[in-house]
Amino acid sequence: MIVAFWTASRTGSARVVLPALAVAALVPAVWRPDFRSLPQRWPFFTRGLYKVCVPRNENVVIFPYGFRGDAMLWQAESGFWFRMAEGYLTPKPPPPFIDDRLEQKLTYTYELAGPAQILGFAQRKHVGRVLSTVIDQHPSGLVMHRFGPLQVLGGMMVAPACGYPALNTQKPRTSASP
Repeated sequence: MIVAFWTASRTGSARVVLPALAVAALVPAVWRPDFRSLPQRWPFFTRGLYKVCVPRNENVVIFPYGFRGDAMLWQAESGFWFRMAEGYLTPKPPPPFIDDRLEQKLTYTYELAGPAQILGFAQRKHVGRVLSTVIDQHPSGLVMHRFGPLQVLGGMMVAPACGYPALNTQKPRTSASP
């Protein structure tokens, strides 16, 4: 309103140029890389390969985790075929999610999670399979083998592999006693 009253009292080019500059100042810097993001589109999701490996409504955890990856987009584009132990919509996830120690670590730090941490998280969140992109390598293929047989399909590592029982249906692994 102030700018409108001020420009109404002016004559000449200032009447047009100054409001135009004020509007231009509000436009985000879309030319900067911070404003551009092209989500990863893996064939595992774009070609529907997840339907071969992940039973409908199975709970999965996908790496890269949370805001570092595009898992929520993949879930939406799959028609919510699977559920996810993670999600990222706000800077501060709600208490039921963030109360988990590993959730806090993966959400607020750049520390990597070890296989035992991921297995514990999978057990607490009733996760059936762990998925990770082949290019991000966290967890690595070596670590993914700890979750069961590993399969690489459409740019994603899947453990336990397609056709194998889900983590949440397997008996907990215990060390052998002498």
